[in-house]
Amino acid sequence: MLSKGRVFFPAVSLALVGASSLWLGGCRQSEPAKQAVQSQVTDWQFGRALGQRLLTDHFAVYTTVQDALTLELLPVFMETAYRQYISMAPAPDDSDRRLPIYLFDTRNQWEQFTRGFARDEARRYLQIRSGGYTRQETCVAYYIRRELTLAVLAHEGFHQYAYRHFGKAVPAWLNEGLASYCENYAWDGDQPVFAPHANRFRINHLRQALVTGKLMPLAEILDAHAGDVVTTTQRKVQTYYAQVWSMTMFLQHGPQQRYTWGFARLLAELGTPALAATARAQRAATGDRDIGFGQAVFRAYITEDLNEFTERYLAYLRELTGLNVARHPTPTHSTAGQTALALSH
Repeated sequence: MLSKGRVFFPAVSLALVGASSLWLGGCRQSEPAKQAVQSQVTDWQFGRALGQRLLTDHFAVYTTVQDALTLELLPVFMETAYRQYISMAPAPDDSDRRLPIYLFDTRNQWEQFTRGFARDEARRYLQIRSGGYTRQETCVAYYIRRELTLAVLAHEGFHQYAYRHFGKAVPAWLNEGLASYCENYAWDGDQPVFAPHANRFRINHLRQALVTGKLMPLAEILDAHAGDVVTTTQRKVQTYYAQVWSMTMFLQHGPQQRYTWGFARLLAELGTPALAATARAQRAATGDRDIGFGQAVFRAYITEDLNEFTERYLAYLRELTGLNVARHPTPTHSTAGQTALALSH
């Protein structure tokens, strides 16, 4: 039974601003008219924990979170995030099934749900130190702090979107890179504005990896799976996510936009038979059976010269982290703060 209805009228247009509006066209889109974000609220319960079910156009959030402001912000935040996903990797909005999110107030509730939901895979997910994961179309997370929780949901929401529209045929480095691209945001009144370039949490980890010489080799990143990375050390997990985020930034916004055209073509062909055929042809052409799907896609759409890419990418990282002008920069903090680790499957 419907217990309450809410309508949010954003202070500014829901058009995504800044770099995120430049993904494919290279020119800024005109802003649509102001739109309301509607949600329906009903009671929901997990065990003895009382909660709510929030329904928006694209999401069904089942939550035991008690923070009232988080519950108020969730509808407009997730619907704005959904528009961010569409701006990055367009797909037809042809499903009337909402993407499910289970957001728990405590880690104990999250662990209990995960053991029943993920079953044989629960052990892997339970190694996540904080935040959440996505299994197929379902996001499962728990509350850590308001701004961090929303950052996690923005990250995981992209995994949900990608699985629904593109299935499993998205290389892990791209899936995690695009999801990390969605983490950082600021508020303009009651409207979230995504600002991927200002993700100081990831920048700080990049700076640390550069200074200590702990960056992962490009080939390793391209063939890695996030589910395997998350079982390694905390430092390596942080470096992996920082690198896939910065690679996404570089591919889209790097100097001279050298790789932008190939990256746009890759995004346009996600989920199509063309991508799978291109990856197969690349692997056959190289004759190297050790090249995984992720590396084959990168070589086919971005460049086969991994050494040249690495050299240009490292120069971009030094610029991005400030290491080209300061030997020991002062650490900074992002809007999202210490964004929790996320795992997609």
